[in-house]
Amino acid sequence: MQYTTQQLQGGPKYNHKTRIGNWNEDLELNTIQANNYQAKKSDGTLPFAKTISKYQQSYRQVPWSHAADGNLQWGHQVMIQNAKTEGWVVMDIGERVANLQEGYAVTCTSAGQNPGPMTRSVFKLCKEDSVDMFTCDNYVRYGQKVRIIANDHLFRKTLQLASAKQTPTICAPLSGKQICYLNAARPDADGAWVLDHVDPNVRFEMQGEVVKAGDPVLIRHVTTCVYLGSDDAYKVKNDFGQENEVHCFNHSSKNKSQNLALEREGRITVDVPTKYQMSQNVFCLQTAPDASYARPIEELAKFDLNDLVREIKAKIFDRSQFGLRSLTKIFKAMDKKGDGCLDVDDFRWGLLDFGIEITKDESMELLKHFDSDKNGLVNFSEFMNALKVS
Repeated sequence: MQYTTQQLQGGPKYNHKTRIGNWNEDLELNTIQANNYQAKKSDGTLPFAKTISKYQQSYRQVPWSHAADGNLQWGHQVMIQNAKTEGWVVMDIGERVANLQEGYAVTCTSAGQNPGPMTRSVFKLCKEDSVDMFTCDNYVRYGQKVRIIANDHLFRKTLQLASAKQTPTICAPLSGKQICYLNAARPDADGAWVLDHVDPNVRFEMQGEVVKAGDPVLIRHVTTCVYLGSDDAYKVKNDFGQENEVHCFNHSSKNKSQNLALEREGRITVDVPTKYQMSQNVFCLQTAPDASYARPIEELAKFDLNDLVREIKAKIFDRSQFGLRSLTKIFKAMDKKGDGCLDVDDFRWGLLDFGIEITKDESMELLKHFDSDKNGLVNFSEFMNALKVS
């Protein structure tokens, strides 16, 4: 029992039915929490429901290309295995990379864990340059620029394997090395890679030779000239268990004295690299054992504008609970005519100023939907109302 000063001095005491304190606020808070729970349950946004949905999306079986002649070709969908960890490079679109406008996590499974040809483990090889110094056939060759694209079943956007120059704030979360991540495929150098031969003594001579499926290769980032790597010393815990970090770092042997001796004897020159990349940098691009794995599994999910609107809304509220108000101020500042409409470029740059990156194609889709007058302008009032109800 609790007593007031008057009661302690001889006044009447509270009985068991008396309510004291903020009982009304507590009841209202419980009602709000129950309503929020029911709303999230019906929308499928509860943490458990989101995790189940993430598993279902990541473990869908997808086509896995078969190399009939044993050679890699452009458009082949492959699985990538690391020699050091003996794991497979996989994607996690539910895990965002910090300090990047758009970046999704890339990891490597633990040894002995083969995910098989699933949405999170199959990549497509795409040619960067339509014309280069090599032949124009359909075979993948050493020295050619390649884009490693996530398969189309994983996400409504086309994602690519990318890397960025190492900075104090943009780096691999555990090792601090150069970061590796997925982002929306765009024609920039961050997503361009080159396949190199593992033997430095024949690396130059192998330029232009066809890459065999399953052969060990080095995957070099074009912009930074750093090799893709993975190390089981850096364990990542995520929704799929314990996996290994994927980063960009030159794990090379330290045989400088041997190099100097060979140069003195004239067996090599300073132009020939002699340091071997260690197993952390060695990968195998594996194709399917037979053609049955390459058959289409299911139709691709079509672009859903509501998914894009919900994603933009989530990004806004991740920034601030007053995000809608801030975004409205940005749009009004860019609306020079004062008619509540913006062209597609101003609309896209308004989102970019707020920190939301969308592609040109996505902004055009939003324009078609929110162009009520069919005048080629986005009515941002309708757009903001759609965010409030979505």
